[in-house]
Amino acid sequence: MGAPLRTGCNTAPTGGHTFAVVPRAPQLTLLCAAQDGSLWGIDTAGTKLHSRTGQSWEQHALVGPVEAVLAVDFDTAYAAKPRCSTC
Repeated sequence: MGAPLRTGCNTAPTGGHTFAVVPRAPQLTLLCAAQDGSLWGIDTAGTKLHSRTGQSWEQHALVGPVEAVLAVDFDTAYAAKPRCSTC
């Protein structure tokens, strides 16, 4: 289990009873776990990142501000961008 917090990405090896900071993890604003256990997140700069374990992260693409992330697996995730109010 993982959670994006102000301190960075945290992990709960105890199933959510306690959390520990993951060293050198990105500052994520959104986080989603896929069925294969991989994680996808959006950082504060709008960069999409993914990780197989939550311990090391790979930058995937700059997507800008998003409202939601849906992780399918390590290779696939979708991001929902905010609606344009002037379009």
